[in-house]
Amino acid sequence: MTPTPITPGDPVYVVSAEFDTHLQLVGWHPDQAEAARICAAMQAHHDQKPEQPEWLNLGPVELQAARNALTAWVALHPCGIDAERCRGFTVGPVEWLDVSSWGTPA
Repeated sequence: MTPTPITPGDPVYVVSAEFDTHLQLVGWHPDQAEAARICAAMQAHHDQKPEQPEWLNLGPVELQAARNALTAWVALHPCGIDAERCRGFTVGPVEWLDVSSWGTPA
């Protein structure tokens, strides 16, 4: 895949994970449709969090199976170990700044 050139002044589309107190950048793409597709794929994985049973009512085999399912979900989640704190994903446009016109700061 060849990188798409970015033109100053044209927006790129930032994919962010939503947390209670902040957004965390997880990627950016010059194409809005591609960013939306990737965001939707991340959200689909996030929504597939395995059901967590009542731990006290499980035997050792069922307990290990539930832990393995949660561990596998976290391992593939874009937020990694912060997966459980993630509320979802969003896409927004951000315009690149052309800093070459700023000159050298004094």
